[in-house]
Amino acid sequence: DVEYENVNIEVEYSLDKNTYVSANELNLVGDNNSVRNYFVYFKASAEGYNDYVSKNPIVIKIVPKAVELIEGVAVEYYDDLASAVENVETNASIKFYKDVKSRGVKIDADKNVEIDLNGFTFTPNIPVGSANTVTLGLQPLKGSVVTIKNGTIKAGEPGIKMLINNYSDLTLENVVLDGRGLIGTGSNQTGANYVLSNNFGDVVLKGNTQILTDENDIAFDMWYGMYDVYNDGVTVTFDSSFRGKIVGFVEYGAARNLEGWLEKTVLTINGGDFSEAIFRASSTHSTIAQANINLPQGWSLVESANSGEYVISK
Repeated sequence: DVEYENVNIEVEYSLDKNTYVSANELNLVGDNNSVRNYFVYFKASAEGYNDYVSKNPIVIKIVPKAVELIEGVAVEYYDDLASAVENVETNASIKFYKDVKSRGVKIDADKNVEIDLNGFTFTPNIPVGSANTVTLGLQPLKGSVVTIKNGTIKAGEPGIKMLINNYSDLTLENVVLDGRGLIGTGSNQTGANYVLSNNFGDVVLKGNTQILTDENDIAFDMWYGMYDVYNDGVTVTFDSSFRGKIVGFVEYGAARNLEGWLEKTVLTINGGDFSEAIFRASSTHSTIAQANINLPQGWSLVESANSGEYVISK
């Protein structure tokens, strides 16, 4: 019931447009294996007024689990993102129907996955990673193609130092990467944590994507040539649709001073809010002034009062 200008309105619902009952009495249920759609009519009644009965039904979707996996004609449901990703064979879409707080996710090579957060939040709370580096929330591996859109990925429990450690061709569209609260194992301080660490592949950020950090943490980096298998390079592109915000340090560097590495480590910015971004070199192999960073016309990188740290000037 709702009150509108001192009028008490009672709303009832019906599956057949004949018998109307309260929301509690409607008793819509799902099952353990599939989504169930209900077509529901409603009637609004108030003393002294004619009843309003909807001409067309509204669709109510009952989803038994948090995450929907669609691959071809097959549809399956899982309680967490990792389980869904593990069951992707080659090309699949994944959609959230509620917030999920669960173990981190590793996406293997040769998987093409679109993850639609659907307005919800994924909070990894058990880290994943390679041997001796199990400190990651998500780890898309080389050879995978991953799109994440329409929601939030948030820092979870202590032990996660990197929200996303990327080696894939990754697209982020209308995603908030909220790294506030990242705390690596054995550390109670910020300053050594990464929200988005890019070691290989092509990364594209679109729309209202945001990267948020605690003070002194790294929003994103580009780190070339960890091993020979990654020598083809890494690119990060904020495309023409990007209107989001980057907060924190942006690092640019290489594990090894290989010939031509600067040409293979490319940051391109076409717009967005970088007013709280601080650029710095993460290796001795180049300075930010030498880095392969492309900016819009009228933008430039200028050194701040802190030596070696640069900010964008327009």
